[in-house]
Amino acid sequence: MNELSVYKQMTLSPNECLAAIKREIGLKITCVPFAIKVIDALKTLKIKTNDDAIKAANTLLSGLQTLWQGGIIAEDYDKLDFVNRGNTIVPSARVEAFLRAAARKGYRITDTIVAVPKEDADTTYFKENFYNGEIVYTLEDRRINSDRAVTAKRLIDGYFDKFICRLEVSNASTNQRIVMTVCEMSAADMLEVSSVSEQGIYKSRWEEYTNSYGYKKKRKVITNEINSGSFWVKWTGEMVNKTIIRRALKRIKEVLPELKESIYAFESDDNITVETAETTPIPEPDIEIPVIAENVNLHKLTPEQKEECKEMLEIFKANPKLADDKMKEVIKMFDDGADKQTVINAEYASIRALMMSKSRSARLKEYLK
Repeated sequence: MNELSVYKQMTLSPNECLAAIKREIGLKITCVPFAIKVIDALKTLKIKTNDDAIKAANTLLSGLQTLWQGGIIAEDYDKLDFVNRGNTIVPSARVEAFLRAAARKGYRITDTIVAVPKEDADTTYFKENFYNGEIVYTLEDRRINSDRAVTAKRLIDGYFDKFICRLEVSNASTNQRIVMTVCEMSAADMLEVSSVSEQGIYKSRWEEYTNSYGYKKKRKVITNEINSGSFWVKWTGEMVNKTIIRRALKRIKEVLPELKESIYAFESDDNITVETAETTPIPEPDIEIPVIAENVNLHKLTPEQKEECKEMLEIFKANPKLADDKMKEVIKMFDDGADKQTVINAEYASIRALMMSKSRSARLKEYLK
């Protein structure tokens, strides 16, 4: 492995790590505890090849850049987790880190989250009231069961009926309320979310199978064995809160565009579904691409090219911001008048990975037809 690789630089020392981050993505950071946390996380990876090192460095740097753009900074290191996902490290912001980022932008977000046991399903809810010309939600909580501690075992055993959340956003300077919204999430939905991540409640394993194209693939299978030590088992309450707050924030994005980047940063590490890049077959696009000798044919990729597409898809799933940036880059190449086949030859892996998204696929097909 190249001794001067970015990955190697980021694992040498805190100062080298901070210098590498500044060189690569322009972030000037002086927080040594943050650097130590990054180094410790990177050293848990099993880096065997230079490609492994490049992928690990790019994934981490892309995630950090997304956090910084959203206002989550190195000094929030105590509220950041570095998740091992697919032999890469994905930075993940806790709820408190997001709340700090919102406060830096002038908004105070107050959350009220209640875990509702089955006995209280009909007696605990947010009631809609009309007050001073606006809708206000008040908590109705005539509880029968007062024990509402959230644990992985209780989530599995069906102890809870649902989880409810109220978010109130106020101006940090004037304390004037800007918006209030509520949402709820069933315990069954929460358990499903908690099961699919590599840091989920249940352990998973990879099984080999042959896809419809005749190629051997691997797919992720969720087992019934508890994934002790994972985030969802160790910090179940925190993960439940983070999940339902993300759902509630979807109703705030359009009202407060100033917080869109902060919300995006908070959501950027969202759980990859069970059908991950290693399980999802690359579909044949319903477009005809002319076959030119020695050129890449998107309709008839070689096995090696399909493997490259699969790897790129895995990177994009772990780093949505990277996918957005690549989409803009490819579109710009077309808009600038680049030859279609030249773009395909250079970016076929990214193009096929981006086409896994319906919206992106529709946009790309405009250029590929």
